[in-house]
Amino acid sequence: MQCARKGFHRVDELFESHERVSFGDATIPAYLERTGIQFLYSFDDDFDGIEGISRL
Repeated sequence: MQCARKGFHRVDELFESHERVSFGDATIPAYLERTGIQFLYSFDDDFDGIEGISRL
């Protein structure tokens, strides 16, 4: 349960700090960070401002 709360808080942080990222979209970089994945294949340029994530 603690891990789920920690993940939710990170999603909330990303949502609040990136104006163009929706709450649903914020779950993706939070997951990528948690799993150590650095690359995201997406046409959505809203992910471009998130540090540590490279959109391909």
